[in-house]
Amino acid sequence: MITACAGKGTVCQRIAPLPAGYSTENLSDCTFPAAFTADDFNWRGSNLTLTLYEEAFYDAARIGGMKKGDTLVFDARDIVVESIVRDGDYLTVNGGVEEGGAYLQAGKDGTWRGATFDDHSIYREMGEVELILDDGFRIIDCGTEPTDPVDTITFVKPHIDALESSRRVFSPYNTRVRTENGRIKEIVRRWIP
Repeated sequence: MITACAGKGTVCQRIAPLPAGYSTENLSDCTFPAAFTADDFNWRGSNLTLTLYEEAFYDAARIGGMKKGDTLVFDARDIVVESIVRDGDYLTVNGGVEEGGAYLQAGKDGTWRGATFDDHSIYREMGEVELILDDGFRIIDCGTEPTDPVDTITFVKPHIDALESSRRVFSPYNTRVRTENGRIKEIVRRWIP
């Protein structure tokens, strides 16, 4: 959506995150951030109930053309751009998150990623879904410390059942679910600070 800037006679743009490319109705072949707990697995029914998220990515050309007066949709709110500071692959809009603005980080795929404190991405909840676990389902799970090895677990139920309480929660910040033909093929959890 493009609107005229008040009193300037110039055209300002409204820059919103790109569409996720998946939805709660279409999770056939994709990878997405998700949240769930160990208790959300239904081993008898061979399924998992999870909350689907989308990560905030922006078109690089639109961010490259962003100027004062434009509106940036960031973390579900409209921010009228008053200042932009570029530092390498980072943009700080209106003083950053601490001052009611935004942080953006350049990606290698022609996008910019919305970021918040500690460089975590901005996520939007899309809804809850229940998906079947594929016969060859596996988890690639990080350890509790950054130096711990990453394990590929094919016997998933014993691994999930043995997790200590703090590790029984999977978050969109560290968890990606990959589906094939609408079934969960793989869950990857990476270590985050």
